Amino acid sequence: MVHWATSYYVNPKEILYWVNYLQTLKKDHQLPPDLWITSSDNFESWGGGNKAYHQEDLIALIKAVDFVSIHTYPFHDSFYNPSFWGIPANEVSLTTNEQIIAAMQRASQYAQQQYYQTTAYIKKIAPGTQVHIGETGWATMAASSYGKNGSQAADEWKQKLYYQQIKTWTNTSGITSFFFEAFDEQWKDQANERGSENHFGLFTLNGEAKHALWDLVDDGVFDGLYRSGQPITKTYHGALDQLIKDVLPPPLKSEIGPLVISTVNKNYLIGEPIKEETYVILKDSIRSFEHMTYPSAPLKLNAWEGSCTIKITQEGLLLVHRGKNTWWGTGLEIQGAGKGENLSLFDQGYLHFDMKGDTHSLFNLGFQTGSYSDGSQVNNFITIGPDQTYKLHETWQKYKISIRLLNKNTPLNDVTSVFYLMGINQFDGKSIYLKNIYLTQK
Repeated sequence: MVHWATSYYVNPKEILYWVNYLQTLKKDHQLPPDLWITSSDNFESWGGGNKAYHQEDLIALIKAVDFVSIHTYPFHDSFYNPSFWGIPANEVSLTTNEQIIAAMQRASQYAQQQYYQTTAYIKKIAPGTQVHIGETGWATMAASSYGKNGSQAADEWKQKLYYQQIKTWTNTSGITSFFFEAFDEQWKDQANERGSENHFGLFTLNGEAKHALWDLVDDGVFDGLYRSGQPITKTYHGALDQLIKDVLPPPLKSEIGPLVISTVNKNYLIGEPIKEETYVILKDSIRSFEHMTYPSAPLKLNAWEGSCTIKITQEGLLLVHRGKNTWWGTGLEIQGAGKGENLSLFDQGYLHFDMKGDTHSLFNLGFQTGSYSDGSQVNNFITIGPDQTYKLHETWQKYKISIRLLNKNTPLNDVTSVFYLMGINQFDGKSIYLKNIYLTQK
């Protein structure tokens, strides 16, 4: 039910239909009366985050289930929302191990915060409803966003710390938690052997116990158990010094680009028409405008389903590192609790930006109106590529695109992504840089 699940989103009303169907079977004694029925999903989709999820169908679903099962994955947010992750200035002098321990404590607290936020919302609607953790876990290998060139979160040392901290918290608090997962999988990301989705297990595919379970191997807990005919042994042959070589500290907080553009005009409420002549999305530090304004709410840099990377560099540039999978996409999404920006006065205006990059593949660029979750989203765009009217160059170029050329006959009173990019073909993983992004009314 998470709104960013563009390829597999399910509306809460669909799940509500089937929950009610099963509950009716229970009442009719066609299912056991003590069979508990729920749906297991991301904490935010259960109302624990953005208020855009607080809809009537979700409220009805919360009342219909026998308990709520939430997912919380600080591992993923170490890249997409690293507010808790980077090493702050007061921890720079600590040893690498002390820095990792401090970061993992923050990660555990982040998961707890998500659980308690969700629980607080659910208790307002259905006070007696139990909330369990249906999924949480930590991957031990990653090739991109969470590896050496990303948040540096994936390794067995960090998994052990997270496993211990979550286990201690949930046991002490009386919370049921399913740790994801027992064994590594190879089908989640078949095209990428080192993809993090393949490496959440406490055991490897061939049955080696990862560091979190080494003590149990020493205690003989797995004696007599086999995987593919082989006894349970330790990863790294039990050599801690070899394991440590694959452990990296989180990056410095100062090196992590912000994933939210927080410069806003607080005098506007979401939904009010923007009257100023210039609407600045990402401002060049050199240039200034007359009669200008900023978005009415923060803009979230959302890399859809981890298909690419997006960040603000230390120089203030917007960097998009394209994905290599079957698709990629990203947007600057206005955080308006389900409402978009009203840019109706820009209907006859222009989108301006400076751009450069080294990719030769095709991609769309523009803005989005409406909501993906309710089926009203429209992508308004032009296509950029070697054989297109608009081309990408390896040196900075200025672009001025007519809004009417971008617009697919949609009203501009509900612009939910004020700027977005999405790949079409030839996903080469190369980079696009942007700066000085703004709209003008003429």
